[in-house]
Amino acid sequence: MLGGSEAVTTRKINNGRSAPVLPNPVSRALRILALALALPAAWLAGCGGSAHHDTGSLPQPAAPAPRAEAASLTLSSPAFASGGAIPGRFTCGGADVSPPLGWSSAPAGTGSLAVVMVDLDTHPQFVHWVLAGLPPKARSLVAGARPPGAIDGRNSFGTTGYRGPCPPPGAGAHRYEIALYALPGRPRLPAGFAFGQLSGALGGALAVARLQGRFGR
Repeated sequence: MLGGSEAVTTRKINNGRSAPVLPNPVSRALRILALALALPAAWLAGCGGSAHHDTGSLPQPAAPAPRAEAASLTLSSPAFASGGAIPGRFTCGGADVSPPLGWSSAPAGTGSLAVVMVDLDTHPQFVHWVLAGLPPKARSLVAGARPPGAIDGRNSFGTTGYRGPCPPPGAGAHRYEIALYALPGRPRLPAGFAFGQLSGALGGALAVARLQGRFGR
């Protein structure tokens, strides 16, 4: 037994007297090694195997089933090409309205759609736009508009709705990503919900489409 004195057993020798039987040093060493290996394993099991750090980055959706509908989900904007410059109208230097978007049909089983826009060059990622509860059959968003029934979430500026790119002057162009999530249900969310209230549902998305743009001042 570890952590205290070991019990000493005895055996009879030829003259009838008892003599102590000392523990086998090899067996004892093996027991110590087994305990040393078991302790870190138990600690990792209690911690889930790894440390978790909340960086504010977007969760990646679960790998969609191999269906043609999921694979074909695409997202684009008539205002700028993927990877291109975001026009000033959709930034803090202009009207600061959300850009127009269009996408392909959502996969079968979609209960609602969500849109999230983040700055990829900030750490943690800065949230500019969170919109949930879009109907599954919707195929587009008009610039600066929110469809009936959709719910605006709170951005990293602390306001509700869309706030466009606004990187520090002279910092160079930042990359911004707009992601469209096809969710299997419709999350129950209050107006002005926090991004964290939606992030769990995003992790179970059936499919996701992404569009990137750049903007600098």
